[in-house]
Amino acid sequence: MSKVLTMSSIILCGQAVPGPPPLHGGTVVVQSTAKLTTNNISVLLKRSIENKTVPDCSTPTDTNTGTFPCSKVNSVTAGESTKLTVEGKNVILETLVGTTNGNPIGSLFIEDVKQDKLTTI
Repeated sequence: MSKVLTMSSIILCGQAVPGPPPLHGGTVVVQSTAKLTTNNISVLLKRSIENKTVPDCSTPTDTNTGTFPCSKVNSVTAGESTKLTVEGKNVILETLVGTTNGNPIGSLFIEDVKQDKLTTI
């Protein structure tokens, strides 16, 4: 069983490399008005995360190496529940996998789910 992500969950950007992920430290600004809530906080759906901003990524811009900070989430590629839906859409779980638009390409990391009452597969 995996925990369901909500508006309170903290999702960060980081570099997609083998081993422990070096975090860029940017927090994804999620948005959800899903009718399913836990502790009166809406759960997240794919649309709650995709194309959302990452305003505080700490990757420096370097014209010599081509690096630049993440500014938005490109895609959610895994982590949707196979059983629990709301409004016909699968809820997002703590197993979330996704990418950002930074260079090097960033991945999404769950720093804190912030709830433990709602779980599913």
